[in-house]
This record gives sequence, structure tokens and C-alpha cells, in this order.
Amino acid sequence: MKPNWLEWARALQAIAQTGIYFSEQRPDSTGTDGPPYHQIMRITAEMISAGSEERIEHISGLLKKMSGIATPQATVSGAIFRDDALLLVKRRGKDAWMLPGETAEFRDTFSQTVTRAMEEETGYRTEVEKLVAVYDQQQPPFIHRYHLIFKCEISEGPAPTNDQVEEVAFFKEKEIPPVTPGGLTAAQISRLYEHDRNSTLPTDFD
Repeated sequence: MKPNWLEWARALQAIAQTGIYFSEQRPDSTGTDGPPYHQIMRITAEMISAGSEERIEHISGLLKKMSGIATPQATVSGAIFRDDALLLVKRRGKDAWMLPGETAEFRDTFSQTVTRAMEEETGYRTEVEKLVAVYDQQQPPFIHRYHLIFKCEISEGPAPTNDQVEEVAFFKEKEIPPVTPGGLTAAQISRLYEHDRNSTLPTDFD
């Protein structure tokens, strides 16, 4: 459970970030005033620093990098099964495994994003079968994203993968390796096996 001070700080940060955007980047907007929002941002940094024991300079630096309207990002991943085993990837420099995928990009549909990511990271060309889950993922202090997982079918492959991926492998449900912190949990990955066994299950969401 997240502490109350962190929830308050995140709410203030979102208000300040959005207010600064409209007051400085959208001068046509009315009813906004830049300086008070900067004050809110400073108070937010002080709250987080006090609650986390992190240096206020570090927190302020993170806040300054965040701009625009405060809204969650969308991450898209693909689930490929073969003989009841799920394909996972391990990125270079990481000790844990994850579903292949990437942050949704401007102009691309979700299906375009996931098929491109699957080919780049696994070497397999795929076709999207269905949306199996949409998870709300939040990581302190400010990461908030919607994680969409699509079940995919292999149409061609494999081919060479990119330099960011160290290893690609299929895992049975009882053989799930350690998963990357901040991504899908082991329980959420296990749930994907149920969708593979039962194609009539509705999309999971929270």
C-alpha cells in the first residue's frame, strides 16, 4: 500500500505539471497562472524528499524533466505461446525476464506497435489474435502507465534479434524465471497461460 504522503505528492505534481503546460505552452488558455504552479512543484519536491529521504535536488531534477499534460503512458506487450510455453526475453545487462514489448508510439496503432516490437525483440513475425489484459501499473514516485498485453500468433521466424536483447526463450508455466521489477508480476504472467488454455476468457483489466 502506498503511503498517503506519496499519493498527495503525486496529485500535486500532476496539477502543477498540467498547470505549467497550459500557462507557459498554451498562452491562449485562460484561468491559469504559472508562478503558483511552480510553487506547488517545489512543495511537491519537499514532500517527497521528506518522505523518502532522497535529496531535494534530485527530486526537483526529476520533476523538471516532466512536462506537458500529466497523463499515463501506454506500454504494449505481446504473448506468444508454443506447446503451452510462453516466450519471454531478457534484455542485456538485466538479470530478469519480461514479455517483449515497448512504449506505444505516436501515429502507430497498438497492433502495429506490438507486431514491430515482437519482430525486433524476438525475431518472430506475428499476427495479433486478441487483447488479453490491460493493467494499471504505477511505480513510485511518478511512473504511471497502462500495460496492454496482446496474444499473438507466429506467422514467420525466427530471425536475428536486436542488440538490446540478450536471450529469447519459451517457458512452461511451472518454469517461469525471475521477472523484471516494475513490469508484469509472476501472477499476471501466470494468468496469461489461462488465456492460452481458454480462448473464451474475457479481457482482464483493473
